[in-house]
Amino acid sequence: MKKVILIIILGFFWCGPANAGDCDTSISSATTSQLVCADDDSLTVTSDGSIAYDEQNAIDAQQEDGITITKEVL
Repeated sequence: MKKVILIIILGFFWCGPANAGDCDTSISSATTSQLVCADDDSLTVTSDGSIAYDEQNAIDAQQEDGITITKEVL
């Protein structure tokens, strides 16, 4: 059991920084969750998509580089 937990923890630290953030996606429906960006993420919000988050910073891209946010208009 201890080996499994250790492998999970090491896997998290090994893969965590290289993973894309929540922003590396396309939003095609309404969402109410905050999106957290990582470097070089590309977020597209389609004409059917929207982000309605009740707190500040619906898209958290602070201290990240190369973020692209595109809103498709039909």
